Amino acid sequence: MEASAASMLFCLPLSPPDISPSTQTSQTLKHSLRQRAPSLFDEFVAPYDVLPVSSSLRRVVGAGHPHPELRRMAWLMFLFVLLDTSKGLLVSWSVAHSCLALVPIALCAKNLLSITFGLGMAALLDGMPGVRRCLDIRRSLRVFPVAACFCTAQLAMLVAFRAFNAGSLKIMAQVNLPTMAVLSRLVLGRRYTRQQWAAIALVAAAVAAFMQVRLLYYRPPYFSQGDQAPLRFLGVAGLLCSIFLSCSASILTERFLKLDASERAPFYIQKTNIMLGEVVTSFILTALYLQALESSEGGAMSCCSWEQVLDRRNLLVVLVWAVHGWMAGIMVKQCSAVVKNLGHILSAAVMYFFPLAFIATPVTRGPVSACALLVLIAILVWALAPTFVREKRPQMHHGVHFEPQPPNSQLSTPFLRKVASSTTSVNESESTDAGASSGFPHMGPVVTSFILLDAAKPILVSWAHSNKAPDQGFNGVTLILVQTSISTAIGLLVAARPSLSPSFQVQLHPGYRERVYRCLEPIAVGRQLPVSFCLVMSKLCLIMALEKLDAGSVRVLCQSSLPLVGVCGAVLFRRRYSAMQWCSLAGVTVALGCFYYIKHEVKLASCVVDEQVGYSSSCTSTSGTVLALSSIGFNCLGALLAEKFLKTRSGLLHEQKVQLVSGEVLFNVFLLFIMPFLFSDPAKRSFNNVFERGFFAGWDVRVLICALVWIPSGWTATMLVKEASNVLKVVAQGAASMLTYAFSLTPLVAAAGMKAREPISPPVAVLALSVLFAALTFGLDSVHAGRAPPDCKREDPPNKAVGSTACGG
Repeated sequence: MEASAASMLFCLPLSPPDISPSTQTSQTLKHSLRQRAPSLFDEFVAPYDVLPVSSSLRRVVGAGHPHPELRRMAWLMFLFVLLDTSKGLLVSWSVAHSCLALVPIALCAKNLLSITFGLGMAALLDGMPGVRRCLDIRRSLRVFPVAACFCTAQLAMLVAFRAFNAGSLKIMAQVNLPTMAVLSRLVLGRRYTRQQWAAIALVAAAVAAFMQVRLLYYRPPYFSQGDQAPLRFLGVAGLLCSIFLSCSASILTERFLKLDASERAPFYIQKTNIMLGEVVTSFILTALYLQALESSEGGAMSCCSWEQVLDRRNLLVVLVWAVHGWMAGIMVKQCSAVVKNLGHILSAAVMYFFPLAFIATPVTRGPVSACALLVLIAILVWALAPTFVREKRPQMHHGVHFEPQPPNSQLSTPFLRKVASSTTSVNESESTDAGASSGFPHMGPVVTSFILLDAAKPILVSWAHSNKAPDQGFNGVTLILVQTSISTAIGLLVAARPSLSPSFQVQLHPGYRERVYRCLEPIAVGRQLPVSFCLVMSKLCLIMALEKLDAGSVRVLCQSSLPLVGVCGAVLFRRRYSAMQWCSLAGVTVALGCFYYIKHEVKLASCVVDEQVGYSSSCTSTSGTVLALSSIGFNCLGALLAEKFLKTRSGLLHEQKVQLVSGEVLFNVFLLFIMPFLFSDPAKRSFNNVFERGFFAGWDVRVLICALVWIPSGWTATMLVKEASNVLKVVAQGAASMLTYAFSLTPLVAAAGMKAREPISPPVAVLALSVLFAALTFGLDSVHAGRAPPDCKREDPPNKAVGSTACGG
């Protein structure tokens, strides 16, 4: 048996340095193979069970030695972060402290120094033939559009440096990622997964939120406070122009490099060819800039002193700028996409947060820094998103054709224990997710109905509360009791299944007694009482919160249930999430904090009222936030308690729904009796006493419409949670939240008389989108995180309670 295994080792595609002929290494190898690949020593094993071991055999032999490739990538990343941070800070200092005429001249000097460095490298490596290839006019003209775009983008970025510091520009420059993705899809036909598109949307929303908040707390970095508006808009225009030109140049570069493979040259030759075009463009643009400066300022050098011109620190700026250009090119050519994204994240973090420790800033930089952190988290989500994987054909091994390894093979079991979304095949995940949503044949109308009803539900509750005095409002317990009672009756009708006979007589299902008993089984209903209690309290707190807050803000705040249930599920139920999902949860948390802080600031700035009214409004907002958080807490607790019920108990959908709402009816009746005794104030006690005030006191047509809409909303939520895929649920809830928040900003809300209309503010709206996109990235990666080993039970994402959504069912 060992002889057959040894003969197979000679067929494995191993490199000679991997296995040493020494006896100690041979024993170590044999021991490792017996532990990690027992099928290798099996005489009757199939060939496809042995050959995949070759990919992990090198890892087994060289486990004790550091990988030289990893060490080289770490050094490249460190040098790139150091040079990129130094370049940004030095260029920002040069723009602030040098005269206006010296900055574009420094750009020309940087390009000349880069060409000199490229020619020297070509002379050392290739001699005169390499120098001639660097100075090839035809090749330089071929890449001249690329060079012109790059050079113009750098000059536009220098204009932006006059309005913003280096850290803010680095964070805002991350908008090149969604821009590059859209251009790559349109021009190059590059394909992205839906997780990547959601991450791209999150990056765009996070960068837009940072830009809006940065402008909200705008202060020029080095200039006086006067004349701020033209300066900041000029900086934003320069930044956007630079991003578009640099992304266009990158697309043109890729087309140029892939145009003719026979004429590809080493990196230093390509870099020098591009730098020749940049030198020509920089001299032309500098001449035009100096001419415009001469006419506007009365002299290009009138604002410059000889001390500024002869400052030797400008030489350091030029040197670091030139070396950074070469290091950035090496990173692009040598490193993987994950390493490049991680390098940009580290560079942006150091460039933004490092100066904060040395520059005195006001307290208002807190929300700006939080938005910067949100951008970095969004970039990390993009880096961890699974890429589009093309289906590979079976390969040839030593002239023998083998089929791919079966998915349930013995060798694949240890690797499935690692949760990592970035290495998962997208085709497999999409097929798995599509197979999970085949419960109802007409899921499309169900999803559409859920989105519309769930979006309209908080709006209708706010509408029902509007234009009513505090002592004329309706009791929320009565609304929930009517809704749950009608839902219970609908479930019992579905169980009895009445039909109309030819003689126009109502006939019930032959086994309707047994079917109705299964719905109202006391043991099953009693088992669901804790879940029912949580759902009732969640609905009641939600109705009370919508009386004090606008529907859009409550709906965005409900997204905080995602990190809450996620952390509780990981701790209590040992759910397994991918790295992308953990970053998404962090993004939801940071975005929610920024959203409510900026919303509070905008609301205070927009309210021109006296101190007493402002104090009353603040107290109302605080109590409404506490009620909304209580609703979220009860809903999350109900979802966690319903986890075992849904996974361990089988039953039809209407049976589980009736069991839950029956428990809700019991608790609502109990609350009607005890609510008056919970208040010491006689007015509040009388308001909550239905026997003294009346059951339908405060009801009108609006409350009735709200109760009737809540019933189909609960049933469609039950169908969606029970039968739809995880991705479909998250997308549907996100779409409903977006509709609710968008409708809460429309003038129709003010026309309907709702008191708590949200003031329209771009920073608040963009932060709300960031919250929803972060929640969407979490749900879209649930397929990868839920794929567990065969011996482990699969865990689904949170919000699994029947009939409950993010804000209660």
